[in-house]
Amino acid sequence: MKYKGFISYSHAADGKLAPALQRAVQRIGKRWFRRPVIKLFRDQASLSASPQLWPEIVRNLTACEYFIYLASSEAAQSSWVRREIQWWLEQRTIDRLLIVVTGGELVWDESRNDFDWKRTTCLPSVLTGRFQGEPLHVDLRWARSESELSLRHSKFRDAILTLAARLHGRSKDELDSEEIREHRRFRIASVGTVVVLNVLALAAAYFFWTARQESARAITNWRESESRRLSMWAINKIENEKSVDDAIKIAIMAWQLAPTDEAGAALERIDRASSSLARILGQHTEGITVLAFSRDGRLMATIGREGSILLWNTASWTLAGPPMASSLRPADTLRFAGDASQLLARSENNTPELWEISSGSRHDLKACQFSELKTFALSDDGSLIAGGGPVGLLRVCGWRTGKLFRATLPPTIGIPWNGANLSEGGIETVRFQSDQRLQFTQLWGGRYLRTGTWELESGQVTLGPHIEEPFATSMGTSMGVAFNASGTRIRIYGHGQSFYDIGPKLQLLATAGNSDEFKSADDPRFGPVFSPDGKWRAEYQNEKILVWRIGAHSSGPSKTIETHCNFSNTRADCVRQLCEKIAPSLKESDLRDLFGIQNYTVNYEYMKSIIRSSLCEFRK
Repeated sequence: MKYKGFISYSHAADGKLAPALQRAVQRIGKRWFRRPVIKLFRDQASLSASPQLWPEIVRNLTACEYFIYLASSEAAQSSWVRREIQWWLEQRTIDRLLIVVTGGELVWDESRNDFDWKRTTCLPSVLTGRFQGEPLHVDLRWARSESELSLRHSKFRDAILTLAARLHGRSKDELDSEEIREHRRFRIASVGTVVVLNVLALAAAYFFWTARQESARAITNWRESESRRLSMWAINKIENEKSVDDAIKIAIMAWQLAPTDEAGAALERIDRASSSLARILGQHTEGITVLAFSRDGRLMATIGREGSILLWNTASWTLAGPPMASSLRPADTLRFAGDASQLLARSENNTPELWEISSGSRHDLKACQFSELKTFALSDDGSLIAGGGPVGLLRVCGWRTGKLFRATLPPTIGIPWNGANLSEGGIETVRFQSDQRLQFTQLWGGRYLRTGTWELESGQVTLGPHIEEPFATSMGTSMGVAFNASGTRIRIYGHGQSFYDIGPKLQLLATAGNSDEFKSADDPRFGPVFSPDGKWRAEYQNEKILVWRIGAHSSGPSKTIETHCNFSNTRADCVRQLCEKIAPSLKESDLRDLFGIQNYTVNYEYMKSIIRSSLCEFRK
């Protein structure tokens, strides 16, 4: 037989129960990896499309050993169900008809040895008098209201075992034990399969991880070696080709590939190379050495150790223009012209540089012969530069006209000092009292100090009064002398300070230290610098410029200016800042040309794939 049983039922009443019963009967007692031991016919699952339905049903009835009737009031009234039962009664024996009650009533009358047809509602009348005794039936009336019907449901399982035992020709207990054994085998096989799969998965994961690690190590080694190669190339660009712009791009790529010591050294080398980096960054690349305010207080100038000069607008504390690339390293003097049109910068043993603030252009002062001088001043209109130096040297240069003024100081009378020629004392301070008159101070050996004036047109030098104090002891070996704004007083400062009134004698003043008249002349080497308009006080501390608003009640500075990016310590931040500046001007085509092609591969494209970004795109 093709089928073990034929399921006859009402679709309306048992459309959900019939498929569940078919699955459960076919599954029970079979091994998990095999096909069902028995097969049941159910019209919606097994019936093929046919223009003549009854002949097809008959053909499948003929192929079945048992007839399984799902008894319900709806099935008893179904003409198709009655017709199927009638065929079975005519062609098969009644003992192969199994009843599963799913609805209605089923009552046996012992006295009549037949069903009580007045009370029985789930059987069709064709079964009247057919049974020789009360038939065994399975009661599944409760199952219609259940949402889940499977062999895990104990009550449903028991009913299925009762039905399946008849179909298998085995006892219910034997079939149940076999089912339990098969379930145990299935669980053992499942666990074994899971274990094997997990072992295979772990092995595959290990080999994959190992491969990834090897690949990562290979890429890391390449990144480090390429970073070192690019670092050497960047330094060569600086030292031999003098190409700062290309060196910056190459050094950034070296750092992006791997922050090796060589990449850091390349960045520091570029940092020290010239003021070109300051030009790009818009800030110093090393700490500043000196700062100064213009007379009207609108501008503040700073000069860095690498030589760059920056101008700051004090109204907003933003840059007043692009950096100016000085050759002075390190500078120790900054002086504004009275109208802030020029700026004079100087470093020891270097010829001073004069800058036009409006255009950023530099004037050549070699003709002024200032190289041996150490203190300088600018006239109000910036047309004259005064300088003083050792052995009483005084010089004024009209740098626009090329006119030079020289003065020779006469010997000092009445100042005995071990028989020395006191005219050789060094000039400490010069200032323009007017365009034709220069004030100066002269110091000998840190002990004797005098003032004087020089009339430029006549060449007449007038020496003022002198004082004798152990300045080298009280002020230290590093000291300075400054005039007040009117030129009527001087301040001597270093580790300490003293104030003198200029007259027939230099009169020591006890209260001048509380006056604001000297603030504009303060030297940044010895404390804060004050703007001449009395609004600002500036001081350089820990690589920052701290600015206070004079008179403002605040526990901290009004403004803090970062003077430079420290490539020796905070390289990553400096690279980011540098990239922010150059990124708008970067072109992919230029970078491809710069890094070139090797083995038919564009080096820049490969580097991009490794760092997973363009040169100056930082991934979050």
